Amino acid sequence: MNELEWTGERLITSVESELKIEHLHRYGIASFFTPEKIVLDIACGEGYGVDIIAGKAKYVYGVDISNEAINHAKLKYKSSNIEFLTGSVTKIPLLDSSVDVVTSFETLEHLKDHNTMLTEIKRVLKSNGILIISTPDKKTYSDDLGIKNDFHVKELYHEEFKKLVSTHFSNYSFLHQRVLLASFIIPEKTNSGFIEFFGDYEAINQKINSIRSPLYTICIASDTSENTVFPIPISVFNDSNLLNSLLCQAEDRYRNSFSYRLGHVILAPFKFLYRLFYNRS
Repeated sequence: MNELEWTGERLITSVESELKIEHLHRYGIASFFTPEKIVLDIACGEGYGVDIIAGKAKYVYGVDISNEAINHAKLKYKSSNIEFLTGSVTKIPLLDSSVDVVTSFETLEHLKDHNTMLTEIKRVLKSNGILIISTPDKKTYSDDLGIKNDFHVKELYHEEFKKLVSTHFSNYSFLHQRVLLASFIIPEKTNSGFIEFFGDYEAINQKINSIRSPLYTICIASDTSENTVFPIPISVFNDSNLLNSLLCQAEDRYRNSFSYRLGHVILAPFKFLYRLFYNRS
C-alpha cells in the first residue's frame, strides 16, 4: 500500500520525526480515558491514532476532511470496531450525544472558527463525555521560536486557549508538552515516579518508572553549620539541538545506505520520464 504524501504537517507512519514522539505521547495519555468507550478521533489523518485507540476502546470513529486520508485509512486499518468517515470538525457526521470521548490533536489551529468546532464537539459528546485536545501555544511555538507555519490559520496564546475551553466546559485541566533529549537528576528520597510511554504506531505501552538504578550518583555534602545543603527538585537538562542532530545523522545514514543508493539508481530513469511527460502536459 502506498503511503500518503508527507507535507510536513500531517503525521504519517512512514516518517520519523519529533512529530511522531509528540503525537504518540498524546495518544498514550488519551489511552487512560478510552478503554471500553465509544471514541471519536476528529481530524484523524491517515488513521494510526484511531487504530491505537481501538486496541482497548469499544468503538472508534475516525473523521477527517480529506477524502484521500479517509480512503487510505479504510484500506490500512480494518478492525471491526473502527469506522472512518469523511467530515469536518465544524460539521461532524455523527448523532448527538453519541460518543464518550473526543480526541483532537493539533487541529484547532487549522481553522478560524474555534467556537463552532467546540460547539460541534459538545453536540456529539455525551453529557459526561471527555474532550482531549491539543494545540500549539502561539507564544512559545511562533513568537519565541520565530516559526511561521503556513498550515496554521489561527493560533492561540495559552490564556486564549483557556478562555475558549472554559466557555464550553465547566471542568478542565491543562498539561504542557515539549520534546526533550534530557538528563534527569532526581533526589534520592523522592517518592514521585513518572509514567514512561514506549512503543510505535502499532501499540503504545506504559509503565511507572523511576531512577532507581542510576548510572551515576551525585552527592552534595558540607561540614559547615550553615544550610548549604538545600533540597534539590527534580531537574532535567534539555538538549533539543542534540536531538535534531541525531535525527539528521539517522537521515544521513539512511541516505548513504546501499539500499537507498540502489533504489535511487533504479528509480532515476522513471523519475526522468515522469518529469519529461509532466512538463509537456
